[in-house]
Order: sequence, then C-alpha cells, then structure tokens
Amino acid sequence: MNVAAILLRIIAVSVLTLIYCSVYLISLLRPAWRKRGFRRQDRILVIGTFHNPNWFQSHIVPLAKCRIGQVILVCDEPVFQLENVHYICPPKIANRLLTRAGAKFFYAVAASVRYRPDMYMGYHIFPGAISALVLGSIFNRPACYQDTSGPLELAGGGWKAENRLLVALGGPSKLVEWAVFTVVRRFDMIVVRGRSAKQYIEDIGCRNMLSIITGSIDVKGEWYNWDQRDIDLIFVGRLIKAKNPAVFLATVVELNRNIPNIRAVMIGEGPDMAELAGLCTEHGLNGQVELLGQRNDVMAWYQRAKVFVLPSAWEGVSIAMLEAMASGCVPVVSKVGDLGDLVVPGKNGYLIDEIKTESFSKHTARLLQDQAHWAEYSRQARLDAMNYSGLTAVADKWHHDLNRLIAGQSGKVRKLSDTEQEK
Repeated sequence: MNVAAILLRIIAVSVLTLIYCSVYLISLLRPAWRKRGFRRQDRILVIGTFHNPNWFQSHIVPLAKCRIGQVILVCDEPVFQLENVHYICPPKIANRLLTRAGAKFFYAVAASVRYRPDMYMGYHIFPGAISALVLGSIFNRPACYQDTSGPLELAGGGWKAENRLLVALGGPSKLVEWAVFTVVRRFDMIVVRGRSAKQYIEDIGCRNMLSIITGSIDVKGEWYNWDQRDIDLIFVGRLIKAKNPAVFLATVVELNRNIPNIRAVMIGEGPDMAELAGLCTEHGLNGQVELLGQRNDVMAWYQRAKVFVLPSAWEGVSIAMLEAMASGCVPVVSKVGDLGDLVVPGKNGYLIDEIKTESFSKHTARLLQDQAHWAEYSRQARLDAMNYSGLTAVADKWHHDLNRLIAGQSGKVRKLSDTEQEK
C-alpha cells in the first residue's frame, strides 16, 4: 500500500467512525423524548439509490402494493410513475453543493416536516439507512434498515461495498466494523434477503425486529420451451469484479470448444465494461457474446435464454437470479450468500462451490447437451421462484411486518378499506 493509499485509508477510517458514532449518539437521544403513540399518517419515507429499473421494480413495487399507505421515495431521479409512490428528487445543484447523500438527507428532512411519515427506511447501511435512523430519532418514528447485500455491507466496515468512501478503506477495518455494528443494533427493524444474512445480523447482537423479505418478481406469460430459446447463456448484473463477469466469458470460451455456435448475452453496466469488450475481441467472441449494457426489457431476454450463469463472489438473494428462474432460465451460480435458499442442486439448478471456469462450464454443458434434463430443471426453477418471491407474496409480507412495526409504536393497526381487501 503506497503513501497516498495509506493517507486515504486514514481519512476514510476517521470520517466513517465519526459519522457512525455521531449517528449512534443521536439515536440514543430518542428514548429520552420518545412517547408511545402517534397519529398514523399512512405514509412511509424511503431513501435509496436505484442503479436500474429492474431493481426498482423488485423492491419498490411490492412496497407500493403492500397496502400500508403512500411511499415517499427520496432518490436521485424518478424511475417510472407508480401508484402510491411520491418522488422527492434533489436537483443537480443540491447534489453538487451537498453531495448526493447530503442532498437526499436534507430533502428528506423537509419531506418529514411536511408529510410526517410513520416510519423511515433506508437501502444499504451507508448512507441510506443511517439517514433513516437519524430521521427516525429526530422525528420520533421507527427506522428500518434494508440490508440488500448481506454481510458485505458490514463486514470489515463494509470496505467491499460499491461506495467511494467505503472503497477508500482499501481493506477491512476493525474500528469501522465496530462502529457500524453499534449503529445497526439501534434500528427498530432490519430486513435481510436470506437465512445466512439473518444469522449474521443476529450474531452481531441485534435483538429488534428482523425479517427475511426478498425482492419481488412479477413474471407474466407461459413457460417457454427449448426451441423458443435462442440464447444459451445469460449474465445479468453490475459489471464489477465482485460479480466476476470475466469468469462468465471464460466459461463461454470453455464451452465453445465442445458445443458449436454458443450464444451468450451480458446485460448490465459498470467499470469493467471496456475490459470485457476487450476480452471478447481477444477470444474471438464478438459474434457470439453481446454486451447489451443497461436494458429495460430484461425479462424478455430471460425468456430467450436457457441458462443463467452468475459466478459472483458475494450475493444476498439475487433478484436477477429470481427473475431468471421465474422465466424458466436454469441457474448455475456460486454457492455464496443466500443463493442456496432457493437453488437446490439436483432439482432446479446448480450451486458451484469454487469460482472456477471448469466448474461452471461442466454443469452448464450438462444442461445444454441434454434437453430433457434442462426442461425438468427449467420448469421447477420457474415454480420455485414464483412461490418464493412472487409479487403478491412479498407485498403481503411487507404489509404484515410493517403494520406490526408501526402499530407497535403508534398503538394503531392500519385497517384495510373494502377496496384494498378486494385487491
């Protein structure tokens, strides 16, 4: 580590520790003035950053449909219009003056004064969730942290997360980790994506409400058979080292030796895009692998693909994987995070113990060379994904848990209107 990197790490550790300790102290003030019982407004305020519309669709749509009230969404820009969602997006000048995180926080304060939401929710611990905790402490409301990436956001202080300040750590920090664990224990509710993430949160001493709620999927249409699918492999995700997109390309190269005319697509954007394009040229894959960038029609591509390959080094429960499975695309994925909550080897896909090209190509080849085997797994993958994370099931889970949390603070359970009950 050079001198510049060391100085950057010292600054990052100092700043993050100061921020987390300040947030913790602010949260301690809440019990001093908190009184049980407040007038419910049937509104929740959510702070987040949405890299793509599919992520928004998966996470915000079930909140909007969970019959808990209006969602006031503080984010960078509107994604698409949705019933029960009210956008609050700071202008560019505010982002330049205050930083994006700072602008969201101050606009969320203004929204809190105007709308008096019943609770606050933040995606990712830094900065969305800690902003929600501060606001909850100031305005005497419960705060919820959505841990979308499992231990990645917290372990070692979160140095592997995709945030410039966290990346500046350059490696794990025990001090920052201790500070962030202290803050996490102050949330009234924590939402994780799977069982291992829940166990991790419990192990760091969280004793408040802890729920497993995945993102939702809403796949329409019938199952598509082998002959209707003209793409062999598909990768969907951020083009970053943690997702190992280069391993996906290496898998295509390996398969190409025994299965002629392999066709693959990669959907997503990220800092590794140029490197991946170079690898395609180097291995002569330009006619077989398409780098499609960000897309709004991902579901249509899933329905054209046979196998979903995700050689990621970390995951919660991947929304991309859930959508792929619900479209009948068989998963061949790393055995990391909570992917094993849904992928059952020998039934609906394959979990790969080691992130090696040989392992991914071996199991992918078996699926591509045996249509009956692929069809059996494809149908089961679709059924399991819809039962696990269908839109209605996830919205119902949100309604139950959020209503329980807010009622515990306000003393009032929200009753559904006749129209909502019919829905």
